[in-house]
Amino acid sequence: MKIIKGKYNELISNDKLTIAIGNFDGVHLGHQKLLRAARSYPDTKSAVMTFDPHPMTFFRKKDFYYLSTCLDKTSIFNEFDLDYCFLIDFDLEFANLSKGDFINFLKKLNVKRIILGADFSFAKHGSGNVLDLVSEFEVITLPYEIYLNERVSSSYIRDIISIGQVEKARKMLGRYYMISGKVIKGNQIGRKLGFKTANIDYGQYLLPKNGVYSCFVKVDGKKYLGMVNIGNNPTVNFSSIKKMEVHIIDFEANIYGYVADIEFVSFIRSEKKFSNKEELILELGNNKEEIGKSLKLIKEENK
Repeated sequence: MKIIKGKYNELISNDKLTIAIGNFDGVHLGHQKLLRAARSYPDTKSAVMTFDPHPMTFFRKKDFYYLSTCLDKTSIFNEFDLDYCFLIDFDLEFANLSKGDFINFLKKLNVKRIILGADFSFAKHGSGNVLDLVSEFEVITLPYEIYLNERVSSSYIRDIISIGQVEKARKMLGRYYMISGKVIKGNQIGRKLGFKTANIDYGQYLLPKNGVYSCFVKVDGKKYLGMVNIGNNPTVNFSSIKKMEVHIIDFEANIYGYVADIEFVSFIRSEKKFSNKEELILELGNNKEEIGKSLKLIKEENK
């Protein structure tokens, strides 16, 4: 897959395209249906178009938390054997395009066929919709993906992750919810408690609700079992800033500065303020034992 990034008016294509267009935050099962459709027409090259930054990030600045970065999205797109990925710089000029200007932009890209979700909108203030495109292109509109009578959408997945339902999120994403971030220096309290942790710079990712989760941790090309805590450390060394700390089971290497991918498997318990350090250490030991057993079973099943 060739990745082409830049301002909308600088991009061209000599190949006729069937293109899926959207924000693709999380690249969930509904999005994946669009990607598979885009590659199913042999008369064109297949492509996906998305935006950097996410429009909600652009308009809301730091108030919006995403499910996937552009790097995450392009990595997943690559698994679908598409020919092209167009990453459009989402800036004020692009946000203010009229419906006609947006359509002319697609024509310049040599778009023949567009694959869309039913609620797709475009142009300034979302003034354009699917009906505005059908006179200019072949438009394929796919129905919503449904899971357990719920529409699969990025906003719904954000809602369930926010209340800790990472297992349900996995079903809608088709994979574990993942946060990728650099391992940064912490206060090393975990080490003093007997549970060495890696502090993750989670950036603008959406964090699950405060608590302990089982997880897989990918570092330097290898996958490990882990226990991740999201919260403010109410028992020892309270932090006003929410932290994401990962204890990698049976792992002692120094990974400061490395990027770690944290895959959330299951919710274990809510954050709790313990009476003392000893009570906290006992609970962490029990959590670690439970998590180790469950993750080893999953790892065996997936071999």
